[in-house]
Amino acid sequence: MQTDLLVLGTGITARTTIQYLQNHPDRSTFTFAIAGRSRAKLQTLVDELDLPASVPVKVVDVEDTESVDQAVQSTKVVINTVGPYWFYGTAVVRACVHHGVHHVDLSGEAQWIKAIITEFDYAASKKGSIIIPSCGMDSVPSDLTAYLGHKTLSTGTQDLNVLVDSSITAYKFHGAFSGGTIQSIVAGFDSVPRRVMMWAGASYALSPVTGIPDARPPVVHELPIPKSTRSLIGTYFPMSFINRGIVHRSYGLKEYQHITAPTKETARARYGPNFKYSEFMVTSSRATALFVSFTMLIGFAAIAIAPIRAIIKPLLPKSGHGPKTEKELHSGFLEVTNVTSAVGQDLQAITTFKGKGDPGYYLTCFMLAESGLALLEPEKLSPFVRRGGVLTTAVAIGDQLVERLNKSGKIQIESRLIKSTA
Repeated sequence: MQTDLLVLGTGITARTTIQYLQNHPDRSTFTFAIAGRSRAKLQTLVDELDLPASVPVKVVDVEDTESVDQAVQSTKVVINTVGPYWFYGTAVVRACVHHGVHHVDLSGEAQWIKAIITEFDYAASKKGSIIIPSCGMDSVPSDLTAYLGHKTLSTGTQDLNVLVDSSITAYKFHGAFSGGTIQSIVAGFDSVPRRVMMWAGASYALSPVTGIPDARPPVVHELPIPKSTRSLIGTYFPMSFINRGIVHRSYGLKEYQHITAPTKETARARYGPNFKYSEFMVTSSRATALFVSFTMLIGFAAIAIAPIRAIIKPLLPKSGHGPKTEKELHSGFLEVTNVTSAVGQDLQAITTFKGKGDPGYYLTCFMLAESGLALLEPEKLSPFVRRGGVLTTAVAIGDQLVERLNKSGKIQIESRLIKSTA
């Protein structure tokens, strides 16, 4: 049976994504199927979520090429929650590209994204297959707030070519730390060659165009809020490694479009050659920022050392570890603030991205689901996007995703223009 969407996985995020799709206000306009390796876990999902018989259930082992190939052929968009993607994601993307199917996922693994760009970007562009990695907490808030910051600068003035000087994002949140994220980090150290990790983590490694190199991050970050006496103080954000890479790819794809086929539209869309991006995690004080910085430094250093990693690995949360009850899922919050400044003008844009609930297990599912649904509306996609390739949320579905998330009532995104002088 052909469906619009195929949700791959049976873990916590897959469950919440499926539940959201089943109860979606536009449920009558799309169809979906669920798939996973364990028939018993799939049946549990059907029973617990009271899924109707009209939702097909497919047993799919992502390590079995034939199984994946058969499942992918029967859908338009794959929503893939099965990680770590370095181990389990490539075969799914390969099948999607081969059959011209779209793919969205929750990857926070820069090395994997770099690998699929290298292997599949060109082929996907020839097949019309749109591959969008990092469609959840990693890296939708970063990508969309930087995108909206620039758009607000451009639409709020008469200047059609406002370019960005800097875009800075501050994350304030509370929620469970994802076992899947932890295992992806450990898997990176265990299984990914060090040269590949360094390659994927370099400035603009995911971008087709190289921009201004990243500055050395400060130990304590500070972001003054325009037209306010308030500043946000913080420290290194562990997921900035992937978020920065995705934002850089959005920058690079927009620059590439303008370089190869310049038009008024591409000139207006580009961030510009002066673009610089950074982000941090908000803390309550400078002292806390210092403490957290040094604690994380020690932690990452320990994980990087193989003998120490072998000792602590059994003690770390496993994939699937996370909130188990509705109450736990609904607890927590996400408050993201981005300040984007224009080149050569006293203009800034303040963009906020807010939601109530666990960021990594609850809010991330709405971002993922709406990303998949946005790809079911090809008439709203630009010719560049419809061509296919390994893209980003900002480049492929930026306006649609902002509209969808705001409409969902789960996430609120706002952006406003600030003129520093009268």
